[in-house]
Amino acid sequence: MSIKSDANTPVSSLTSTQRSDRRRRITAALICLIVATTFRTLTHIDEEGKPYRPIDTGIQGGQWLAGMLLGFRVAVADMMWIRVDQYFHDGRYDKIMPLCYIITAMDPGWIDVYTTGSWHLGYNFGDRRLVPAAIAFDQRGVNNNPLNYDMRYELGWMELSRGYQFKEAARDFGIANQLGLKPVGKTHAWPHGLEASGDVDGAIAAWKTLESPTDPIPLKQVNMLLLRQISRKNLGEHPIDVHMDIKVTRKGPRSLEIEGVTNLPKYSKVFYEFRDADWAKRSKESLAKQMSDYTLYSQTDTTLEPSMGIFRGEQVDFYKGILHVHEDDKKYEQFPSEPVIPGQDGPGHMVLQDGYFKGTVDMAKIPSQYPLHCDSYELRFFVDPRMEPINTQDIIGWNGEGMAGPLIQKVKGYNMLVWTHVFKKSEIDPKAK
Repeated sequence: MSIKSDANTPVSSLTSTQRSDRRRRITAALICLIVATTFRTLTHIDEEGKPYRPIDTGIQGGQWLAGMLLGFRVAVADMMWIRVDQYFHDGRYDKIMPLCYIITAMDPGWIDVYTTGSWHLGYNFGDRRLVPAAIAFDQRGVNNNPLNYDMRYELGWMELSRGYQFKEAARDFGIANQLGLKPVGKTHAWPHGLEASGDVDGAIAAWKTLESPTDPIPLKQVNMLLLRQISRKNLGEHPIDVHMDIKVTRKGPRSLEIEGVTNLPKYSKVFYEFRDADWAKRSKESLAKQMSDYTLYSQTDTTLEPSMGIFRGEQVDFYKGILHVHEDDKKYEQFPSEPVIPGQDGPGHMVLQDGYFKGTVDMAKIPSQYPLHCDSYELRFFVDPRMEPINTQDIIGWNGEGMAGPLIQKVKGYNMLVWTHVFKKSEIDPKAK
């Protein structure tokens, strides 16, 4: 009489052949489960890296899938990282981020992959639309390594330097310090972040906690901030009438030359960007949608240079506080050799000097990066006091309280200088459809 075998039959009552068959079935079921789980993981990886996935990453699926199944994830990740370095030196930037996403899924503790991938997105790829993705990739590293102070510091730095998210940066720098951030120089980012966020008192308190016999910088910074608080105290009572005048010349399809003058002091920074007029709406869409439809040309900053106040083909002066533009009707020597700039003698003010800046919006070299799918576009210049050097802040303050005039707007709760002009698509590229 044969013994009938099923899942409920005690192992002791089975023959050796039946026990062997049962082990094979269990093994097969486990393999199927591992394969199913692996493919589910791959699908998740693919979805996360979808906006950056090229047609071919250069790594065959079987190469790293076999490695995952055999337990060699770290070894396969190492091979991928070598390939990433090769792609960077070959200029194949489109192939880098898919591998970075896969590597960090295989080895979530590899900090260098997060920081390098984020650096590529935020800086090297030259596309400001990718800055939110750079911050998100660093955040991914923080989520997977919450106790790693270097990872937290890198997140703060990307938020500060590229995202201009000053409060968030100050928060993450502070957490990095709490985790034991090294070396000492990096710990200084925390009070700098607090100052950039507008929390000057918090910055002073933070510097005091960093004071030590071997680090003289915190005490020096405390004294400097205390002096600046005194010297900038009354800026709001005697604001400077700040102006900015821009000349835009179309040099060709998708190419603009920009020149400007302002009475901000030398070394001030003027930021500008060219973007879809409905950018606020488009910037909330998915990254994949932004990369295909959103146009954003962003110049991180252009520093003012000393100038005699001359535009190309035009002559400019600030005689008696009024800007005059003369199109070849008079020679420049007929105007004052030293422009007279309006100013105030109130407490905390410095003498203003004329400034000239020049830049370009060149969307012709990489037209695929600037799709021009919108009917109208906004050219926007702005001066953010939180991003200005000390000599400019000595005039306009931490919060722009020392600025006045028709170009001054409340943005993010403090004063900024904003100059905007809207162009039609045909003005940018007459042949664009």
